[in-house]
Amino acid sequence: MVKLSRYPCPSLILLILLSVIICIPGTAEPNTKISVEDIKTTISDHVDRNHPWPPGSIRIHILTRLSEIVLPQESVTLEVLNYPDEDFIGDATFTIKFYSEGNVVKEETVRVGMEVLTDVVVSKRELVKNREITGEDVHIQKKWLKRIPANIVTIPSDIVGKTLTFNLRPHSEITKNIIRTPLLIKRGNVVRIVFDNDSLSVTAMGISEEDGAKDKVIRVKNLSSNRTIYARVTGDSLVRVEF
Repeated sequence: MVKLSRYPCPSLILLILLSVIICIPGTAEPNTKISVEDIKTTISDHVDRNHPWPPGSIRIHILTRLSEIVLPQESVTLEVLNYPDEDFIGDATFTIKFYSEGNVVKEETVRVGMEVLTDVVVSKRELVKNREITGEDVHIQKKWLKRIPANIVTIPSDIVGKTLTFNLRPHSEITKNIIRTPLLIKRGNVVRIVFDNDSLSVTAMGISEEDGAKDKVIRVKNLSSNRTIYARVTGDSLVRVEF
């Protein structure tokens, strides 16, 4: 005869314990899920509200790898902060603060890259060194930039009448460092000096003591008085004394 133990077997005890654990009612706390798209949209909205560029002329790239964030609070709002001197171009670091009931419950740092759609002046055709640039030689092209170069040319009128320091192929960007203002007067040239105001107009002849492009103020020796004066270049072999 097989004698049965009056104690339950270990496997039966484990099953009973598991059953008890599973049957205990849960008490899940409320939480909030912030998706990657929520974070991207918040950053994008912040940039759109604060950048100084024309509408529609900026695009952003999130450089930090983002993931969904789950917070135990029931209601969460997001705020994006940037450095006070942020110019909203190139790479930047933004701080995202997560608020619940007025309190900061989490902070995240996100790296962002920003590009600005900018006008640049380019050549329409091949341009020859030392030949005066006309309005028909150039046009504006849009270009995405992560920084605004110091030598950029954005307005065609800024270079019309000037010349290039070397030949330039068609559709090439024109920058300030490759253009120069042609000399209208060279050192030693005979020039006509004009003294002119509302009540008096006098003309004299002189000798230029230095080279001069248009609108440059140069030294000129007055041949009548033999005195050196300063005058502004206004044309070929022509300078004007400003009172």
